[in-house]
Amino acid sequence: MNDTPTYEELVRNALVQGDWPRVLILAQQWSQGPASGPRAFFALNVVHLIQGEFALAWKLHGKALESESDITEVREWIEDMK
Repeated sequence: MNDTPTYEELVRNALVQGDWPRVLILAQQWSQGPASGPRAFFALNVVHLIQGEFALAWKLHGKALESESDITEVREWIEDMK
């Protein structure tokens, strides 16, 4: 059994804690790996928006919320965090 947390779990915890530097590092790693997807890019997008890096956020927007299924996946993830 593997007890090592996934990037998704680590990013989720950092998001809930508001640890933006940690979210950025972990989400970048997550977005470059095989388990990447809209949630990873959404986390990056959020950090870039919070840090005022709007051009970077805009570039990632499409990777996070391109399709209706992406939007649903991100929405469910955010609802679970609430």
